[in-house]
Amino acid sequence: MKNIQLKKYALLTLCIGFSSISMAQISTRWIAEKTIEHSYKLKNKQLEIEQTKIEQQSLMHKYLPTVELDSKVGYNWMGLRTDIPKPSLPADKLSLLPSSVLTQLKSELSLFDKIGGEKEFNFNNWLATANLTAKSLLFSGFKIPNLNQAVKQKIKANEYLLEADAQQLMVEVAQLCDQLGVLKQVKLVLEESKQRLALEQKTAQAAFDAGLITAFELNKIEVAKAQLNSKIADYEAKRELVLQKLAQLSGEDTLIIAQLETNLIAKLIDQQQLNIDNRGEIKALDAAIKANEYKLKAEKYYYLPKAMAFASVQYMGIYDQKGTTNIENSSLIQNLTGKRYLDLHANSLQMVPNTVVGIGLKWEIFDGFHGHHEQKKAKIDIQKTQNSRQEAKELLNLNLIKCQTDLKLANTQIALKTEEQQAAKRALTLSSKANEYGLIKPSERLAAQTDYERSVMEYYQAIAQQRASSINLLMAQGKLTLAALD
Repeated sequence: MKNIQLKKYALLTLCIGFSSISMAQISTRWIAEKTIEHSYKLKNKQLEIEQTKIEQQSLMHKYLPTVELDSKVGYNWMGLRTDIPKPSLPADKLSLLPSSVLTQLKSELSLFDKIGGEKEFNFNNWLATANLTAKSLLFSGFKIPNLNQAVKQKIKANEYLLEADAQQLMVEVAQLCDQLGVLKQVKLVLEESKQRLALEQKTAQAAFDAGLITAFELNKIEVAKAQLNSKIADYEAKRELVLQKLAQLSGEDTLIIAQLETNLIAKLIDQQQLNIDNRGEIKALDAAIKANEYKLKAEKYYYLPKAMAFASVQYMGIYDQKGTTNIENSSLIQNLTGKRYLDLHANSLQMVPNTVVGIGLKWEIFDGFHGHHEQKKAKIDIQKTQNSRQEAKELLNLNLIKCQTDLKLANTQIALKTEEQQAAKRALTLSSKANEYGLIKPSERLAAQTDYERSVMEYYQAIAQQRASSINLLMAQGKLTLAALD
């Protein structure tokens, strides 16, 4: 019971949603807006722009200080060998000294006499160190500011390309919506033909019963009915396909898209001062050229030094040190302690704090021509981008001429198809009256109907083509906006 209520509630919510949307007119512009919002391609390009912005932030954050803390604890074994010359005084100088001074001097020199010569020291202890270091970049040799400007231009280039892709989606949506408008007119013509054919069948049946036409002529009406039903089925299939495509592009339901009201009339646009200066592709390439120029500037000053401020606080501690050496103790100490050699044991030795503050410079006097090669590569990138821009300019100008020619042809076709439709309609009217009086055969009236159907379809196809050509001309200039779709 609960599941049934939930399903009813969901269905009611869906119906309310459809009715609320239908209150506002579904237009080509509305569908284009939804398509731009729904496009995964545009979303991914927007994410690429966001990634580039993060790259720019990361670049500028290089000026922020970095703080590192590292510490180590371990057991240490160390051996040390020394060879210190023993001190000596000239004998002629010693003879001049008083005996009391000489005795004291010899006592003091005895310690140096023990240290002098080849000696060995062996230590093992617990060693603990800690180091807190802060660093901050002061000067990058103008590299970071120039790279930052290069990334800004890269972001602009991607935004221009995003705009161009959005315009391309507008073109696709506009053409599909106009196709729905054409199909709507086709449906009206087919319905009109269906009604006319029903009346024609009654008239033909009466004529056949009266012996005025043959069974062959009567059968032609059945053939015409079958052909008309085939056209209606073809219309339904094409309409469903267009609706599904618009639903896929916009992310909206086909029931909503089906409410589209298309005003299928020719578009009038200003064809004065046509140019491609506003094309997103040209703007993107201009930004790419500037980006490469900033990259060249960044590599241009490779020889300048980099400056960095730093501060460091260090701690080092030695614990439970055990050490041996071949330095002998005095005979008195040997007798008192029973130890022949000097005892190097220590409970702890600590160095805290060891503080260093200063500025460091890194200057690459010779980098193996790396900076020189990077400059050459940056110059080549500029030339390549300039060539791409020139090629794009030539192709886009050619496309502009083509779009202008297509629009002129489309306007001419509308005038011709209008005359053709009017002539076909007059012929259909005349044939219908003539058929009523039995002046022509039903097949001739059916042929006039077929000509009229074809002329109407071609007329609206010509209007759709003119609208598509107008939008393509706006796109060719980079002037296509959502407002132009109204």
